[in-house]
Amino acid sequence: MADFISALPQWLLVVVGVVFLLVLLERIYVSKKPIIIAGKTFGPPSPDSAVEKVGKSNRPDEYQPFILTQRANTDLVKHVSDYAASWEQILQVMAANEFFALHSWYNEAERHDLALLCLDVAIARGMATSKNFSFRSASLRKLGRLREALHSAKLAIELDSANVDAYYNLSKIYKEMGKMEEAMKHVKIVLDSGHGIYDVRVYKAFPELGTEKA
Repeated sequence: MADFISALPQWLLVVVGVVFLLVLLERIYVSKKPIIIAGKTFGPPSPDSAVEKVGKSNRPDEYQPFILTQRANTDLVKHVSDYAASWEQILQVMAANEFFALHSWYNEAERHDLALLCLDVAIARGMATSKNFSFRSASLRKLGRLREALHSAKLAIELDSANVDAYYNLSKIYKEMGKMEEAMKHVKIVLDSGHGIYDVRVYKAFPELGTEKA
């Protein structure tokens, strides 16, 4: 069996690996079903699990650091530790650029929740670029999380003031917020940038501009 696998083209092994990981992510994050591999269970916590119970104690209106060992008893901490170890076996298999590829896949499939998740992992692993924060802004906007999308787009511009994609995202975010004056300011920046591909997108997103200029 090992000889057969070693004889397969490298690209085929990569494709099979990516497909397998996509199936895992789809089952775990979308179907909410655990997966058992080599006798170990991977997947989201059940509604009454120790992980969820501990997580719910992290109240959003509390700003001091959340210290797990001060909020949970020894058994619950052990459960969370075991759960984290099981996740690491999946997460550590993939490099940052592979999570970015998954972001692109899910974005095209309009699964923006999973696209955002994969991109956040890629950023956490070192791909904290202006481009990626702009992409993050787009995913958040598509999920209706406009305030977060606004902050990500502004961070993208702070990292690179020439990032036209971030200005384009800001124009759409402000439009969805009902702030048309701000939206049109960013539309002008995009149109003045000379990036023709964004001209098409702007006129499609803002039909009130009329027909695209020749």
